[in-house]
Amino acid sequence: KGVPIIYYGTEELFTEVRSSLWDKGYNTTTETYQLIKNLNLIRKEQDVALADLRIVPTESEGTLVFTRGERVTVFVNNLECSVHTVRYCPKEPLPLEVSGTWSDAISGEEATFEDGCYVAPDSFPRVLVRRQ
Repeated sequence: KGVPIIYYGTEELFTEVRSSLWDKGYNTTTETYQLIKNLNLIRKEQDVALADLRIVPTESEGTLVFTRGERVTVFVNNLECSVHTVRYCPKEPLPLEVSGTWSDAISGEEATFEDGCYVAPDSFPRVLVRRQ
């Protein structure tokens, strides 16, 4: 719960010295800035700022799944950047498959499930939301 924390300069892709943004201008076109902007929009649209956070254990140590309330489930991993599919297989059932259509709020792609696992088309983060 609470406010997400983004370390100063992350949205600008700073990796070493944290230069002042007021001297260099504030670049709002970086991929990271756009991702953070979209994640904040999803958080607001889905009204999950104060929703319970639940970590969902998975079969793979390289994947992490967590839910915010009942309408948002996030899938991330520490795999190398890949265009190959990533399977997120929870050790316990996810509430996702019960009803409605689920899609990635970032890409708009409809979610695919196989044998109780979410199958992502690549290793990029996914934020599934229920579409009515």
